[in-house]
Amino acid sequence: MWEFDTTKFNVAGLPPYMFFAGTGLMVVLALYPFLLLKRNCKIDVFMPRLLCSLPAIFIGAKLLGIVLNILKCIQNGESICIETFFQSGIIYYGGLIGIILTFFYLSKYKNNRNPIEIDDSFDSFVILIPLFHVFGRIGCFLSGCCYGIERKTYISVLYTINSVENGISTSWRIPTQLLEASFEFVVFILLLLLFLKRICQGKLLYVYLLVYSVGRFCLEFIRGDTVRGRFFFLSTSQWISCCLFIYVIIKLVKKKGNEENG
Repeated sequence: MWEFDTTKFNVAGLPPYMFFAGTGLMVVLALYPFLLLKRNCKIDVFMPRLLCSLPAIFIGAKLLGIVLNILKCIQNGESICIETFFQSGIIYYGGLIGIILTFFYLSKYKNNRNPIEIDDSFDSFVILIPLFHVFGRIGCFLSGCCYGIERKTYISVLYTINSVENGISTSWRIPTQLLEASFEFVVFILLLLLFLKRICQGKLLYVYLLVYSVGRFCLEFIRGDTVRGRFFFLSTSQWISCCLFIYVIIKLVKKKGNEENG
């Protein structure tokens, strides 16, 4: 157990989340060309497509945040006004879906008819998702958001912050941000090994979504922030995790059926 004061933490004069998210972005952009070279993909073709896909992270994350904020207002019987849009947060799942759909569109339909190269470039891209999220969750921890439930355990952290925005006062909490960062790093290593050994070629996105959706579903039980809302007995992220898991299973079953019939 240890004490941490998020009000005193800054890196190079920047808010911690901005610093670590920016660092994570630089790392994945530097790594992507090496992964492309490993599969003999054209860097000058796929690197610009990744760069063009990046705005979809923020757009998707913000749009999902707005939708969930509207649903929460409806659930609580509150009126929907302009503040409903501006005060909504950003949701990881929205950014994830946004960049996946954008990169898929650019890779699939923009002047590239080599399906093997498309699969290899997409596998290279998928590996970077959990790595970026590692940096993002470290930034969340240092910023005091996405925190865990109040519980004094051997891994708990004493947050000494009193912030209405983060909804957290001085208390012992489980550092779910660091737990998720550790989990995502393990997923990154798993995907990288599968990539290097050419296992599940063209299917690494399915592997990631299956593993992450299960991990995220479990981690949500020890999340302490309620700003994202709950519907019935599960959080919104747990519902999204369930939907993604079922969707991937259906896609894999159909894909297997097509391969057997083809």
